[in-house]
Amino acid sequence: VSCYCLFKMLGFLEKLFINIHDNDTPFNSENVEYIKKIALYLALYVFVPDFFGTISGVIFNMDLEVEINMIDYLFVVIILAIAYIFKYGYEIQLDSKGRIYGDSNE
Repeated sequence: VSCYCLFKMLGFLEKLFINIHDNDTPFNSENVEYIKKIALYLALYVFVPDFFGTISGVIFNMDLEVEINMIDYLFVVIILAIAYIFKYGYEIQLDSKGRIYGDSNE
């Protein structure tokens, strides 16, 4: 499960980088969705092993030394915050009708 989540997360990260490189502005709805999916798969990548380790430890009555690192969850929150920053930038861009980037429609 962790490898699948990591694979999907890196795939969306690749699409995000390609999309940012090819477009004039990084603030579009497609990039916001990519960032949200990256955060989702990162959360699953962090949470699933901890969850299954805890459940296995309870079922088999063993101490598997499962640790929950809060810094990993902080990374997920930071990536979600970046998604909302991109969404806000996208909404500002729509409101300004391109005036921020020096469009000829000024």
